[in-house]
Amino acid sequence: MSFSESINRVFEEKRRKRPGYSLRAFARSLDVDPSLLSKILNGKKQASERFIKKVGPQLGIDASLIALQIKEEKTKNNYRRLCQDAYPFYSDSIHLEILELAKTTNFINEPKEISKRLGRNQKDVKSALARLKRMKYIEDLENGGLELLSPDNSWVDPKTSSLYKKELQKNLLDKAKDAIDRVDLEKRENYSLSLACNEELLPEIKLKIKNFIRELDQFVEEKGNQNKVYHTLVSFFPVNEKSEEKS
Repeated sequence: MSFSESINRVFEEKRRKRPGYSLRAFARSLDVDPSLLSKILNGKKQASERFIKKVGPQLGIDASLIALQIKEEKTKNNYRRLCQDAYPFYSDSIHLEILELAKTTNFINEPKEISKRLGRNQKDVKSALARLKRMKYIEDLENGGLELLSPDNSWVDPKTSSLYKKELQKNLLDKAKDAIDRVDLEKRENYSLSLACNEELLPEIKLKIKNFIRELDQFVEEKGNQNKVYHTLVSFFPVNEKSEEKS
């Protein structure tokens, strides 16, 4: 999400809670010039590093993300657009959900229909579709369908994408918790296991988990006739992140 999008989201939320809430009042709460804020909100002006550092913390944006957004705002070419798209792509599962939904036999390439099937806001669906097209993941077909392309993600900085993917994992974990109460047991599955193990086995354990995910994906693809989108999460973590060995 770009910095201007972050500000817009906060502004719209305030207006939703307080009808009549003005841009001038919002600018006053941030201690910034109303005219400058208006231009940034409307995409007519890029937010400066000074502006981002001043306003970012007030919007509750993490310092590491502020640093990334400053870097993005400084870039002047198409790479800047890709960097701006990277955070929402990797941090919000809606993009992966749309890509998988497009594989289903009853897929209809209409924002309203996609919104209904994914349980998502139609505005968010439209934004995600536009982003996926910019990032060359999909393109519209003349018959109204959607073609999945083979993307080249080599432009993504590994450290940056790792930060973004952490947000995605948190997003999916929240969905998993919600599904426990919302989805009937017949339509989901949850397993958990607590075990004592040798830390030296961790590389092999991680490999087994990766292989399981690949095998599950291959199994579903080979069976075909997909008609619904699911999420699969596998977590393996220590109950205490610090070693219990005595020095």
